[in-house]
Formats: sequence, structure tokens, C-alpha cells
Amino acid sequence: MAARVAFVSLGAWAVVISIGVARFVGTHATFEFAAPRAAANVAAPASVTNLAALATGPTLRASSFERGVYDLAHPAYLVDGRAQPTDREKWTPRFDDPAPWLEIVFREPHDIERVVLRHGSDVEPRLRPNRAYRLRCLGHEAPPPLQVTDNRNAVASHALPCRRASGVRIDFTLARKRPLAVYEVEVFGR
Repeated sequence: MAARVAFVSLGAWAVVISIGVARFVGTHATFEFAAPRAAANVAAPASVTNLAALATGPTLRASSFERGVYDLAHPAYLVDGRAQPTDREKWTPRFDDPAPWLEIVFREPHDIERVVLRHGSDVEPRLRPNRAYRLRCLGHEAPPPLQVTDNRNAVASHALPCRRASGVRIDFTLARKRPLAVYEVEVFGR
């Protein structure tokens, strides 16, 4: 009888541990990637330039990213600067991410003028552009966020004037049954 109770007890623990492991694996923690800077002593740009370019060494943070068997929709693709990316070089949040977001953080503060997003529809015509999202500057002097509610452009350019910004954050509003995909984010400023 004691062996039977121990066996049942062991089985119950196995179920509890299995549920815990499933929950742990199923969670989607935020992701962070710090790109190395191409040159050690980089002066502040004199003219307007893409501050989010991979060579400047930004840090990318994302709510999640899709890790498929054949695809890896990594956030680093957002700043790789490729003019003609393949349909696999994009950021896609996990399918179960209820509120996807991403941040591009600079190594030092900059004055921002505009943000350009290359939505999935720029490379994959079957996708529609992301219609609703919020852009905001990170930092102490950040103005109110820019709320985009009806974007229809595959490549969308938005004025976002910010002084001494430490980066940019984009919060996406998901439409039902539409995949979210972004190929490139450029942040122009000095």
C-alpha cells in the first residue's frame, strides 16, 4: 500500500513539474540585442543620418520574436540596412504576443527628426501594412507620443522631432488575424 501511495505521489509531482515546464517554455520574455559599434570614436553626425544603423551600435529591445523551424524573425534585421531584404529578413513578434513593441536605444542622446518604417507589405505583397502603432522618443525631454491610426503605406515616414532622445519606442496595435512584420526601422537625426 505504501508503494502505491508513493507511486501516486510521484505521478502527481510529475504532472505538476510538467505543467511548470510548459508554462516556463510558453512564456515570452523580452529580448535585447546590443550591436557592436563599427568605429570606437564616432563623433556626433554633422548632417542628418540614420541613427539606428547597425554600424552605430544601437541596442534593440523587443517584446518577443518568432522562432520558427525554418525562420528566425530576429529584431536585428530591423537595423541591418539592407535595401533589398529577402522575405525572411524581418522582425515578427510571437503569434501569441498580445502587445508587441520594440525599442531602439542609442549609445548617446541625439536630436531626432523622423522615423521610417518598412512594413511587411513592402517586401511581401500578401501582407498589409501595419495600420495602427504609437511612436515615442525615449528620454527626459520626450514630447507626447505620435499615435498612427490609419497607416496605408508600405514604407511610412513620420515626423518625430525630439531633442536629446536616448532612443525610440514603437508600440503596435494588432488587427485581428493579421500578421505583424517589419523589415526595417530608420531613425533620422543628428
